[in-house]
Amino acid sequence: MAKKNKLRFRSSRNGTRIKSIAWRVAASLLVFALGFLSAMLILPHFANEKPVVPTESDTVSSETEDVSSDVSSDNSKDAGESSDAGQTSSTPAVPETAQKGIRAIYIPPSALDESSEANSYISLIKGTDINAVILDVKDDSGYLYYPSEIEIVKKVGNVSEINCNYKQNIKKFHDAGIYVIGKITCFKDNVMPRNRYGYRAYSVLTDSNVNWYFMNTFWMDPYKKAPTEYICGIIAEAALLGFDEIMLDEVKFPDAGPTYMLVYDDQGVKRSDALTAFINKCADTAHKNGMKASLSTPWKYLTDALNEESGQQYSLSKLDIDFFNPDFTYSSFSGMRSVEILGSTVAQPLKKPYDLMSKLKDAFDGKQKGKDLILRPLISPSGQSYQSDLIISVARLFRFDAETYFCYYDEKGVYKSEVLTIK
Repeated sequence: MAKKNKLRFRSSRNGTRIKSIAWRVAASLLVFALGFLSAMLILPHFANEKPVVPTESDTVSSETEDVSSDVSSDNSKDAGESSDAGQTSSTPAVPETAQKGIRAIYIPPSALDESSEANSYISLIKGTDINAVILDVKDDSGYLYYPSEIEIVKKVGNVSEINCNYKQNIKKFHDAGIYVIGKITCFKDNVMPRNRYGYRAYSVLTDSNVNWYFMNTFWMDPYKKAPTEYICGIIAEAALLGFDEIMLDEVKFPDAGPTYMLVYDDQGVKRSDALTAFINKCADTAHKNGMKASLSTPWKYLTDALNEESGQQYSLSKLDIDFFNPDFTYSSFSGMRSVEILGSTVAQPLKKPYDLMSKLKDAFDGKQKGKDLILRPLISPSGQSYQSDLIISVARLFRFDAETYFCYYDEKGVYKSEVLTIK
């Protein structure tokens, strides 16, 4: 009998313990749920400042509107004039060392995969004439090198696995007084024209209404609104990362391969006008977010050698960019015995790049027609015939009133120390 009572007592005591533990767990869950609900209500009030992104009504349209009328509407604005209320100033805080001209080197994403790499480039630059760097924001494969909040990017997942940690590294460059340029490859893109969430809104299509590509390279259609909205969204996010300038590249229609298969809904708008409107929309987005804007093209643009198929016959005098960057990599004129520029012949341009660029500088002065643009060429510091003395002499050519502008562009980011100083 005593044994039974003992067992009942223990059973009762165990039941009381279990009930006590259950009540504690329930109370903890209730407190956690209340805390989570409170956080969801309060945190939105502490959200980060949003970048200025154009609305759909602002973007270039494929409908029948006069694209060219939008191109020159803001040409009369002063460079330092502030934007609308609530928007970021249109004049970025340029590092003091870049006030006397921007002289940059390109650094590939793979070179910034470790944070220590930024320090090594800063050490390389110190004591030279270089005061700026170019970093990829979006490359020609369509991948971004930062964690984007753009909805289509989150769906498609086209963020590179390379960890460039741009916020941290750009701060390091700024602390060293180095100006930072973000390069965006625009319409050449192997991701968006193939994404499964609505590729037709982005892609250049054939007469069979399927994706067009050449040499395994796809293109976005400059006549469509989605690519413009997408690129402007990237520009706005680049401002939050700390970039001082956005450099637009591959702003063109595809002009190689079986382009006769392509079908555009141009609505009577010229290709050059569509690209002009796109460039100015991107420049406007950059300026409203406190950045400068530049455009890179092949050097042949200055010789009028680019045909209307590419659409790169836009007028420099109608562009709202701050810098123009013709690409002077040695391979772009290898094999050419002579070049005709402004009615005169430049013989052996590969062996005499100084003569070629001197003529092209004159062509640039004529093309901008009084517009306050700055010529800042991309010069390859490597190649079969580009020796250090030639590179330095070419860089010296682009000196205006004691200010020098150029970019050394090496895909691997490897530079000889002697070409980094032009004095």
